[in-house]
Amino acid sequence: KETTTPATLREYLDKNLDYDWGGYWYYAVAHQNDSTYKATSQSNTIYLYQPPLLWVPNAFSSNNDGLNDTWGIVPVFVKEYHLMVYNRWGQIVYETSDKKSDWNGDYKGKTPFDEVLVWIVTYTGWDNRVYYKKGTLTILN
Repeated sequence: KETTTPATLREYLDKNLDYDWGGYWYYAVAHQNDSTYKATSQSNTIYLYQPPLLWVPNAFSSNNDGLNDTWGIVPVFVKEYHLMVYNRWGQIVYETSDKKSDWNGDYKGKTPFDEVLVWIVTYTGWDNRVYYKKGTLTILN
């Protein structure tokens, strides 16, 4: 997306980033439009990677009261994603590769309450590096 800035601006902060994308091309174009010269100059192009980020809540209450009834990780600048949630016996109770998916706590037709679970996520950024993160999740009644 092209942006025009005042001639006096020496620094630009891109505030219109797409959080599902993590790589951005940038270059600068300068115009001289005085009465004598009408010149244009373009800088080199650079491709910048935004580092991937995850926002992970540590609890939710799947009691259908309309507040925090589902749990999901919010990935920012994440390319690919694989999430697994385990119960205390090491069974996978939830698994997804859909980074926009939320879980309602259901496992085999039941929603456990007051249980602590472990989650592990593997994800890649737009730099194609693989990242790992893990933590705990509590389902509250």
